[in-house]
Formats: sequence, structure tokens, C-alpha cells
Amino acid sequence: LVRDGFHLPEEEEKKLNAVGWTIGKSPRVDVDTKYVPNFARYKTTYTKLAAIGLSEYECVLLMDADTLAVGNIDDLLSCNVFDRPEYKVAGTLDYYRGNWYHFNTGSILWRASAEEMNRVYDLTKDDTFMKRFQSDQIFLNTVYPDRTDVQKNELMSEKGLESNKDDWGEVVNLPWGYNAQTHVEVQLPEFWDKHLSDVKIFHFTEKKGWQCPERYGSPPSNEEMPLAKDCNNKIPLCFCREAYRWYDSLKLASEMAESATKA
Repeated sequence: LVRDGFHLPEEEEKKLNAVGWTIGKSPRVDVDTKYVPNFARYKTTYTKLAAIGLSEYECVLLMDADTLAVGNIDDLLSCNVFDRPEYKVAGTLDYYRGNWYHFNTGSILWRASAEEMNRVYDLTKDDTFMKRFQSDQIFLNTVYPDRTDVQKNELMSEKGLESNKDDWGEVVNLPWGYNAQTHVEVQLPEFWDKHLSDVKIFHFTEKKGWQCPERYGSPPSNEEMPLAKDCNNKIPLCFCREAYRWYDSLKLASEMAESATKA
């Protein structure tokens, strides 16, 4: 979905169509100027809420541009996780400043509903609710405040869908593998290594895939990688061990687009 008022270059749209994308238009979801986030990249972030209202579908998976599917997600797109009427959205816990806190909105599954879309939209116009939320994630975790108990979240982080459903509230607790935030590679390396084989969607949080050194085919060896305790943003390979997957996918998509546009 492309935000109303934003136009893709014709050549780029042809490439997307060539590799199987269906391009649609998303309505603008604007908020009062006093509530617009300070960070430039979040100025139009409320447009993402439009995905909730795609009620022609049973559920809708919203993935940010810095995410990458690397495994089969058919089980997620079956919508079967919404097996209780109170569930509105499904998300993975966010690792924030040393704790599991809030659900991360970089990869979330919505139970599509025009009614819920209208309710959430109305909140963006409600001065008793709204404030200058600094991201869609903070806004949505205020709409659905079910991931603020750090102790419960700690248990959920390990058990995923097997955790106590009575603790979930309106938010299905998706397993880590559906939103593997790459800052955890450095900040919680033991957890990262334990769950890496289960990852189906990577979320390049600290450094985007395109901000990492160009590499194809395989990750850097353990000998090449800096120790997690020594990592920071200035070291090229830090937070970038899985970025080769991003470059592999970009290469494949470019080849597919070139082949399709020549056909």
C-alpha cells in the first residue's frame, strides 16, 4: 500500500509488479500538528493504522520496510492465532533498554476489522487520549496496554504461543521468530543464539540491512564478528551478522525484475 499523495516512480512500480507485488493506495491518517512525532521518519506513521481496516481479509500482516521474511509464514497467515474474540492484534515482544517491554510493531498481524479501525481512528482525534506519541509503536501500546508487566513479559518471551493466554489481553503473544529484532544479537546474545534457528522474519532494528557491509551467501564467521560486549554502531559488522540475507534478497528481486521486464 502506497500512502495517498505519494507516488512511486513509474520504473520502480514496474519492477515491483514484475516480482508479484500488487500496488494499492492507503488513505492518509493525519493527526493534529501538536501530536505529530518529533522524529522525521515518524511524521506519517499513523498511516500504518489503515491496515486494520482491510476487512476484505480475515487478517493482515503489516511488515515495516526494514523487515525481511526468510521462512515460511503460511501458518501465521492462516489467521488461526485469533482463536479468542478479544484478540485484536498479534505481536512479538520488544526488547527495550534491558527489558521485554511493549510489543514491537515492525511486524504485526492484525485481525482486520472496519469497526476496530474506526475505534482506533477516533482515538487519534480524541484530545483526552492523544499526546505527542513518538512512534506508532508507543501509540499502539497505549491503545492495547497489555505488555507493560515486565515479569509476565519475561515468561512470554520464552514460551511464545505456549504462554498463559489469560495474560495476553487483546494482543496475541507471537513467538520471537516472527519479529527477530537484530539489536538483540548484541544486547542479549544467548537468547539470540538460542532462537536464531526459529526465525522466520528478521527485523533490522539497530542497523538497517542496507546500512550494513555488502555481503552475500553466508554470515561473517565467528572469528570476524566482534564480541557482543565490545559492539557499538561505529563498528561495521556489529548488528549486521544476518544482513547478508538482505543483500541476497535484493539481488534475487533485482534479477527477477530484470528478467520479467525483458519478457
